[in-house]
Amino acid sequence: MIVLQIWLLLSIGNYYSFITNKDVELSINMPIIYIPLIIIIGFNYFTLDFKDTWIIYCKEFDKISTRKNKKGSIIVWCIIFLIIINTFFSFYLLSVKAKKNQTGPYSKEYIQLQKNKDSLDNINKIR
Repeated sequence: MIVLQIWLLLSIGNYYSFITNKDVELSINMPIIYIPLIIIIGFNYFTLDFKDTWIIYCKEFDKISTRKNKKGSIIVWCIIFLIIINTFFSFYLLSVKAKKNQTGPYSKEYIQLQKNKDSLDNINKIR
């Protein structure tokens, strides 16, 4: 659950970077990173782990009919699938932005460096 929440926040950050066309450099020391992490972990702790609340939730879900439980399971798996696809799509958009702006692994300097490295590797293989 924590991973899905982090991926959702990460994809929102990716969309922000793509839409505003700003490069965002993140570090764990930055408040924009550790404050949401603390909120996510705190929320999960107090809603599930604190005083074993998850046991109460499990007992409530056991009381639900199997038909309703199956519908709920399908909805939950669809949400999980959508969050994962959303995260991959946001990274794809960042890749498109990097190609367009020629930044990151698509910069001219990086490509030239890789060509030089490959040519040196080929020379070393020939010897």
